[in-house]
Amino acid sequence: MTDTSHPFDSDDPGRRLDYLTGRHDEREYGQSAAYQRGWADAMGAWRRRIALESAHLRRATQIVHALARRPLVVPEVLWATPEEMTAELAERDRLRTEAFRAACRETRGRLKLPTASGVAS
Repeated sequence: MTDTSHPFDSDDPGRRLDYLTGRHDEREYGQSAAYQRGWADAMGAWRRRIALESAHLRRATQIVHALARRPLVVPEVLWATPEEMTAELAERDRLRTEAFRAACRETRGRLKLPTASGVAS
């Protein structure tokens, strides 16, 4: 049961203290403007924190993919017919294959061991 008497007539010392410090409207009459302002500020801070964490997660994902030397997978917009997309993807695969083979040749060239000048007997 809610006490509808004046806070001074109440036996609740917390109610009296709230009345004397000007905070009684939060308890007696619902949410005050100060309470609503504080709530809005807290929600704004929460939204900013979530946005910052999301930005950090996006950046971390980019760094991990860059370190793994793998591109981020982005859904492609279907801008062409299936035949044109097949040709585009085939060309992309051909270029990737050429780049991979060139890297393999370069690595093989760097790791080639010197040959012996003579045969040990």
